[in-house]
Amino acid sequence: MKCFFIIIGVLVILFVVKMVFSFIHETRQLNQSIREEGGMRCVCSTLVDGLLAYRGARVVKEDSNSISIDGQFYDPYSNTPCGFWRVGIFRSWDWISIKYTAHAGLMDSKDLAI
Repeated sequence: MKCFFIIIGVLVILFVVKMVFSFIHETRQLNQSIREEGGMRCVCSTLVDGLLAYRGARVVKEDSNSISIDGQFYDPYSNTPCGFWRVGIFRSWDWISIKYTAHAGLMDSKDLAI
């Protein structure tokens, strides 16, 4: 009976070690593919180009693992700014994440700090 638990323990340890090495390998592959493509802007070029096509959008921060784009919302009637949005595209562990933040309200254009 003692041998059975030892064998099960060894198998569990081997499984955990295999999972850790697999995770490290996948993370390195993702980093390498992002570098080969030319950074996060090139990997997600369709999304980035679409966001930058919106009026007043701009790249706030860009490095090899992330890009942040922000812009203003406009009131459809008065055509004045009434809020702002930000999209962050970044690599987290072994996948690419997208975070969207929006702040909208009735405010003066001088109240926007973009």
